[in-house]
Amino acid sequence: MNLPTLRASQLRAAGAAALTIGTLAAGVPSAAFAAPSSPGDYTTKVVVKNRTSYELTLKHSQVIDGEWTQDPPYTISANGVGRMATASTEDEGGTGGTVTYSSDYGDVVIYWNDPDTYTDNEFTCDPPSGWTCLTQGSPDGQHPKMNVDIYE
Repeated sequence: MNLPTLRASQLRAAGAAALTIGTLAAGVPSAAFAAPSSPGDYTTKVVVKNRTSYELTLKHSQVIDGEWTQDPPYTISANGVGRMATASTEDEGGTGGTVTYSSDYGDVVIYWNDPDTYTDNEFTCDPPSGWTCLTQGSPDGQHPKMNVDIYE
């Protein structure tokens, strides 16, 4: 290595060191100090297909574990689709929730649970008398999608 090349290398190294020190002093994290994984390690998306001729109106909603990332719709029109989602709020938390929709024939109660354990995910739907609810979702995994089909 000749003298000019050696000086250029030393100047680049000194500049990189100064930039790193300045960045750390400013409180900007570098790749070596990356933030821990963010909440939301567990998520559940719920898709409700109202295959009836009646509008469904939200009567009650509750996140059992985590938080809403997509609020449930206030109404799901006849033959319409409604979407909602929850996510964990802790690095090691699961997520779950329940919604109740009312109709002229009674209430439809939908429940999901995506635990942060080895327990299977749980999806249920309880329709009014004379109606049918079909639920489908992955029994395991951290990011299931729950499909609910409601028939009269």
